[in-house]
Amino acid sequence: MKPSIVRMFQPPRFDDEDQTRIAQTQHLLLLVCLTIALIAATINAALGRSTSTIALLISAGVALIALLLLYARRLRLSIALLLSLFIGLTASLQMIGRGAHDTVTSLYAAVVVIGSLLLNRRAFIGMVAAIMLVIAGIVTAEMYGWTRSPYESEPGDWFDLALILGLTAFAARLLSESLQHSRALARAHAKTLAAQAAALRASEERYRILAANLPDSAVLIFDHDLRFVLSEGPELAATGYSKAALEGRTLYEALPHAFAAQVEGNIRAVLSGRRFSAEIPYEDRIYHYHYVPLIDDSGAVRYGMILARNVTEQRRAQMALQEREAQLRLITENMGDAITQLNAAFTVVYASPSVQRVFGYLPETIDGASISVVIHPDDAPGVTMALKRIRDDGASATRIEYRGRSDHCRWLESEIRALYGTNGQFTGAILTTRDVTERKQIEVERERLIAELEQKTPNSNVSPTPPRTT
Repeated sequence: MKPSIVRMFQPPRFDDEDQTRIAQTQHLLLLVCLTIALIAATINAALGRSTSTIALLISAGVALIALLLLYARRLRLSIALLLSLFIGLTASLQMIGRGAHDTVTSLYAAVVVIGSLLLNRRAFIGMVAAIMLVIAGIVTAEMYGWTRSPYESEPGDWFDLALILGLTAFAARLLSESLQHSRALARAHAKTLAAQAAALRASEERYRILAANLPDSAVLIFDHDLRFVLSEGPELAATGYSKAALEGRTLYEALPHAFAAQVEGNIRAVLSGRRFSAEIPYEDRIYHYHYVPLIDDSGAVRYGMILARNVTEQRRAQMALQEREAQLRLITENMGDAITQLNAAFTVVYASPSVQRVFGYLPETIDGASISVVIHPDDAPGVTMALKRIRDDGASATRIEYRGRSDHCRWLESEIRALYGTNGQFTGAILTTRDVTERKQIEVERERLIAELEQKTPNSNVSPTPPRTT
């Protein structure tokens, strides 16, 4: 119940900030006027001053009505009633008191200042004109003896008061408009800051969404104090960290000292404007770090960003592949047979070390050359035909014998296996070649011996049948 009553007697709020400010100022002034009028009425009643008591009670009533109008959101009517109260009360006190020379006249300056805070320019000019007319009337009444003033007024008194109040009104209005301009600038600046803050929050949210959806990665942003201002990504949890454990903390506060010392140089380098990458192990994982400086509109490095990607599985796979390649190379290099890989144009792209023993050429001398350079000219067309046949027919393998091109003629035997890409297209061939000269010589010798044996064996003639005897 009590909070509801308190809210009921609070100044109203408007959509316009200036109206809200005016309502709050007016509310305070009305409460002060009402309190002073009631206290002064009580004191005057105790002193037996009935006229003053009645005037002050009337003033309190007017202030209360203006306060109720304010609560009813009748802002302009409440302002007009408040200022009319000031002007009328001051005029009444001067008329029944000591005239325009009374110290009550100084209250007009206060009315002018209050009006400059509560009224717009046109209403303020009207209020100042009304005050001038009131003072002119008081001075005129004094000059013709219409009031009980003990002073003798002259037209110069009116001029002096008008000049003083005019200067006061001019200065008060300048001050009020300056304050309004300052408030407008402050509001514009606040809106700009709010827009920048909203843009920053939106940018940060985009970073967070992007980082949170990067597989096996984490995004870390830090300032020039090496303090993390953003940390996001699924890889954080994989390393046992969270946003709360990193954001707002410095490098050495958040990470183990040894690792922090290892990466500090890289972080300071990216804050100086360098963009680079590095691969650094962390515990049992391997991370590839992309260091990116974040530059503002003026070209200055505002923050540094690290995009950390877990490449542990890729590196392990690469190491396993390298080990297998090394094993295969070791086997290939120690085989008795020569291994030659050709591309689709039948050009040598790899030759094992045993090529020197089998073909009589160093591997590097035939790398990039046609396979025909190591084949006897008489047999080169046959080998080329076999390669084309396996390419055109789609066969997987074939075997062919031929002589090598070297200082002494060698018989060679190659098993040709075709290579095909993922799309089924012919990409080349692998030739496994061995020296069969000795076997060829044995075959030739065997054929020679068979021929000699056939020549030495006499032809068998059938004997005639002898005559029968009786």
